[in-house]
Amino acid sequence: MAHLNEFGDAGLSQRRQVLKRVSEFDNYSSCYADNQLQAKGAVAAVAELVNRKDSFTRLQQAHEAESQSIARSRRSRRRRAPTSKLHDKH
Repeated sequence: MAHLNEFGDAGLSQRRQVLKRVSEFDNYSSCYADNQLQAKGAVAAVAELVNRKDSFTRLQQAHEAESQSIARSRRSRRRRAPTSKLHDKH
């Protein structure tokens, strides 16, 4: 991960893929018996963090979508509203 972090935003896709693979890991048979619980805990911690960050991202996206919808609705109402014409009185 440290190596991928050096790429900054360019490595974002690769970092997400690594985190996805780690958080989905469920076969601990290759771990020593006395390390399995520690490995399960580490994977669970990563999965929880990923889920928390994803939840925050989903909330942000929902908020942005709602804001855009409101803005579109306002623009649409302005276009449909009758325009008042000023008449010069002589």
